[in-house]
Amino acid sequence: MGLDLYIETKITEKKTGHIISRDYDFFEDNYIEICYWCSWFFSDVRDGLIEIANKYSGQKYTSKDFEIPFPENALHEIYGYLLENSFVQESEYKYPDSIAREMPNIENAYKLRRFMQGLECVKHKNIFIFDDIKKYIPDENDWKNLNENPQAFEWKFRISNSY
Repeated sequence: MGLDLYIETKITEKKTGHIISRDYDFFEDNYIEICYWCSWFFSDVRDGLIEIANKYSGQKYTSKDFEIPFPENALHEIYGYLLENSFVQESEYKYPDSIAREMPNIENAYKLRRFMQGLECVKHKNIFIFDDIKKYIPDENDWKNLNENPQAFEWKFRISNSY
């Protein structure tokens, strides 16, 4: 088996605790994908993400844990970590897996940055700009409520480590 690594979020209504997000690939899971890596090439990225999650959550998760929650305030450091680990030194380009490691990290750093910008709009302007998330909100009323007052919802985060 290979390594499947995700950064995911779950959207919950603060007042009621009602979970509005759904991942249709995993019917009983309410977390939706923000970033995804697929290969053992990224085991070092996984280890770095777990280290950051532990730092911010005060926990001691390891690579053997499948679900690793972390607080929202860890996103900025995770983003920085992805950027730092995106670029392969020119001397390493002779290895066939170098570019295969570089591009997913760059793409995921970009996705995470756009996601963080969306969260900033929610926090500071009460504006919801995540149109691509609509497919994960099956109830039209939930979607309407989220768009009308996104600050009434909370976002929980985790690293999903599947191997």
